Amino acid sequence: MPEFTGHRDIRAYIRTIWRWKLLIVLLVVGAPAIAYALERNKLPTYEASALVSVNGAVANSSSTADNPFATGNIAAIARLLTTTPVDTVAGQQMKPPVNGAAIVGDVSASADPTTGFISISAVAAHPGYAAEVANAFAQALSIKAHTEAVDGIEAQIRQTRTQISRLAPSNVERVTLQAQIATLQQSLGSPTGTISVLQAAEP
Repeated sequence: MPEFTGHRDIRAYIRTIWRWKLLIVLLVVGAPAIAYALERNKLPTYEASALVSVNGAVANSSSTADNPFATGNIAAIARLLTTTPVDTVAGQQMKPPVNGAAIVGDVSASADPTTGFISISAVAAHPGYAAEVANAFAQALSIKAHTEAVDGIEAQIRQTRTQISRLAPSNVERVTLQAQIATLQQSLGSPTGTISVLQAAEP
C-alpha cells in the first residue's frame, strides 16, 4: 500500500474521521452525558460515627477465652457488633423498633487497642438515620457488655456459695468466702468489663 504524505495524508485522516463521525461524537459527548445522568440519579449517602470505650475485662473466673468481654479483647469485641445478639438489641433501640438484621449491613466498627476505643460507623441515605443507627449499635454493645459483666459476677457468687456449702460450720474459711460474696454483690452496681458511650453519633 503506497504511503501518503502532505495534503494527501491529511485528507485521508479527514475521510477516516468523517466516516466514523457518529461513533466519535457518541464517545466524546454521549459517554460523559450518560455518566453524568447516572451520577445525578444516585441517592447521596451519609455516614455518622459513635465512639465507645471498653472499661476493663469481665471479672469471671468461669469465663473462657472465646468470650471477648471476659478477656477485654478490643478487636474481638468490635467484631461482635455485627452478630445477631447485638443487632437484635440494636433494632430494639431504634424508634420505632426494627429488625436488627435489616440495619446490621449498614454498620461497621474499628478498634484501637492502644486507647481501648471502638468507633462505630453507620451509613444511610439520610444523615439523621445514619446517626440513629450508629447510636443504636453503640447502646446495644454497651447493653451486651453490661449483661455479660453482671452474668460473670453472679456466676462467681454462685460458685462461692457452693464452696461455702461444702465447708463445715466451724471452718474459718467461711468468713473469707462470705466477705468475697459481699464484695461481689457490691460490684453488681458498677461491674468491670462494661462499655461506655464517649461520643454519640450526630447527623
